[in-house]
Amino acid sequence: MTTYPYRALNFALQLPDDISELCVRANRDPSADSFCDLEYANNDPHINLAMGIFRVTDIPRIAGMLEDVLKKHHPLHLSIERVYLNHSSVTGHQLVVSKTPEIVELYRDVKDALCYERPRVIAEEKAFYVDGIEDWEPKTVKWMKISAYKRPENYKPNISLRCRNARVDATFPIDFVVDTFGIAQLGNYGTYRSVQRLISLKKQDESF
Repeated sequence: MTTYPYRALNFALQLPDDISELCVRANRDPSADSFCDLEYANNDPHINLAMGIFRVTDIPRIAGMLEDVLKKHHPLHLSIERVYLNHSSVTGHQLVVSKTPEIVELYRDVKDALCYERPRVIAEEKAFYVDGIEDWEPKTVKWMKISAYKRPENYKPNISLRCRNARVDATFPIDFVVDTFGIAQLGNYGTYRSVQRLISLKKQDESF
């Protein structure tokens, strides 16, 4: 059996455990109103930076290139500012994350590094992560393309909860530090599935 040569990837900031757990709790809903459960295996809350389809054989080289790009970036001090319900989208609630100069610079650097790496291929379901308990959602391709061309000034960092009845039992703002960048396979609705590679952002005192 021939392995499909392309893979859809999600490049994102991996959340610390306490924030990830907060998101999973907020997304849990007995009404089953959540169309993409964060408790699925290999489905992590995250802050998206970029998406796209790439050749499988290029992934190690792309990861190495991004590791070089990320050497100048330190862990990010961020805040969850509020809960936002996007009425125009099926994504439901989002946690709005502070748009700091540092996260915008990181977003720009990652997008610039990837802009010439995407092969011109038609996105097929085989490139995406779809497990046995969910159906392929073709709208994911549209979301991926929108992400690919979003300019830094239009970037809105957030954590999607995928649940219209999400509740966050906490006082805002919620401060946290992100020190890990991840590359995962892209799943339905822009989800972050099956982590391929983790890259640590350098500590402040390691840059000298």
